[in-house]
Amino acid sequence: MSDTPASRQVRRTWAKAALLILPVTIVLLGLEGAARLYVWKVYGSQNHGMNWKFMYEPYTLTRTDDRLHETVPPKSDAFRVLVIGGSTANLIPTEPLEEALASVVGREVEVINYGQGAYILNQERITFLLHGFKLEPDLLITLNGANDLVTASKTLQPGLAYANDFIKLGVERPVLNGLLGLIRNSQFINCVNKLRERSVEGKAHGDETLLERTVDHCEEALRSMAIMAKGLEIPHYMFLQPYIHLRANLSEDEKALAAAYAYRGDYTAKGFRALRDRLQSSDFPENVRFVDATRAFDDLEAACFIDEVHLTEEGNQALIAFMTRAIAKHGTAPLRLGPLTSSTASE
Repeated sequence: MSDTPASRQVRRTWAKAALLILPVTIVLLGLEGAARLYVWKVYGSQNHGMNWKFMYEPYTLTRTDDRLHETVPPKSDAFRVLVIGGSTANLIPTEPLEEALASVVGREVEVINYGQGAYILNQERITFLLHGFKLEPDLLITLNGANDLVTASKTLQPGLAYANDFIKLGVERPVLNGLLGLIRNSQFINCVNKLRERSVEGKAHGDETLLERTVDHCEEALRSMAIMAKGLEIPHYMFLQPYIHLRANLSEDEKALAAAYAYRGDYTAKGFRALRDRLQSSDFPENVRFVDATRAFDDLEAACFIDEVHLTEEGNQALIAFMTRAIAKHGTAPLRLGPLTSSTASE
């Protein structure tokens, strides 16, 4: 390019733009780095809480791994157990659960775990229908509680997945998809959004009708899964998951964790109690056994939580032992179709 007044003006314009963009970029990168460092220090992972980092899944909207699409071998003589829930269920180690349940049923056990991070009951019952039904399980285990209660306090609509509005925005405003791609991978923006959500949650916590509607929805969703399990003539063990604010004997580390989630601890614990009372008194089909697993760590002194719902290795071991005792108590025999009668039970 010749050195003309016009070309010099173009170069000056680009230089000014670069001088403007560069410091802004440095500041944004610094904020992103600081946010990731803070989250790593507090929660142990720089990606903690980034619920927008998901893969798209037809019908259920999201998934956090590919286990729903892994090839499952044909049904064998092994006793097949299907586990469905959110991330707490997802993180239950398979082999220890298989070994524990084998001691109950007296033969080889095959556990297929379809738990997915952030899943609520609407997503879980779709998962059961689309992916679990064809596996012909001998036993269904569901582990729930926190996701439906917390997500409803953010979306203000029980049964609506957390990622729904994010996906809706991308579909209805496709011009924003490039920006949304950056947003969903930014911990700084995630932290800013979490602060916004705390305000939303705080207002929702004062809405008694929201909590009641959430409990109503949970009961209805679990009932539909129980009826599907009854159609397969299999038992459905319905576990209310452990929650840090309902553990009586917190370790010192857990007390610090509980304090970090204190802003929603009372509301969510209240929701757990309301959900427990409702499920204990519900007239579920006779194949259902409801078990309150918030009591799973009553006799354990070790730290069991790494945050408000996810478990340490000792916590997972204790949960498996608790679940196994409940199943041993109530049995795994196939059930024959009959009238709907109340046979829920709590440990």
